[in-house]
Amino acid sequence: MLGASRESSEVQAFLNGLDEAAQPTVDEDGRTTLTVMNLGLELQFSAENLLTAVFFIHEPPAAGPHVRPYAGELPRKLNFSMSRAAVHETLGQPDWSAEPEIFLNFELPPRDRYDGRDHQLHLRYSAEEDRITMVTLSAERHRSTEQARRELQHGPRRRGPC
Repeated sequence: MLGASRESSEVQAFLNGLDEAAQPTVDEDGRTTLTVMNLGLELQFSAENLLTAVFFIHEPPAAGPHVRPYAGELPRKLNFSMSRAAVHETLGQPDWSAEPEIFLNFELPPRDRYDGRDHQLHLRYSAEEDRITMVTLSAERHRSTEQARRELQHGPRRRGPC
């Protein structure tokens, strides 16, 4: 569904099949986020109404205290009880990784990113790295400066799907 229009039959069938109406919010850039609180799920659409990200939320601080943990299937056979080490054993080393840090007085948890051809898989972990707290599947690609430099010199890196 990533990249599909919000008006597409596939996205509409999914939204119509929800037990609860998704609560929409629109940001200053015109992106719409639909939060389904009883499922621990958020869908983000671009200003052009294309599905750009799906957030699978397990721990409430990521989306607010009233969001129930996501209990469905995760991409790549992941599960929220996996430690960071177990994820690395399963998926290999990430394309990008960050340790806990403070940014603008906000504590950011450990996180990893795996790049596919047309999407990215973002994983956020608990401070202890003993479980996954949020999984994001994103159609948007964010290249690092080093990756952009390599691509200019050698062309894009070829990989299998994420």
